[in-house]
Amino acid sequence: MSDFDELGNRLRAISEELAEVSARLQSTAEAAQGRDFRAADPDGRAEVVVDGRPRVVELNLRPDALRSGPEELDRLLTGLLNDGLTQARAATRQAMLEALPEQIRDEVAR
Repeated sequence: MSDFDELGNRLRAISEELAEVSARLQSTAEAAQGRDFRAADPDGRAEVVVDGRPRVVELNLRPDALRSGPEELDRLLTGLLNDGLTQARAATRQAMLEALPEQIRDEVAR
């Protein structure tokens, strides 16, 4: 076997590994995007559901939440939206990290 044959085999193996990692990452991303994340206030006045894209897909308000002042409602909804979006981003990032080969994962996680 020549040096060129050996190099060709090594490049082919690297290419196959990259294709596997790419497929695994694509599958992981699709699964993460399909998950829902809920954030609710302790009193149950409001709940936000965010998917893994992250997009708000549902907002539930009890009537008494609307009776609060605009500033309080703004703080409540902003906090819940931020919480839901943070959950979605963190879970998607963690899933993607776990799908990476260990040697790459360590570099990306830093």
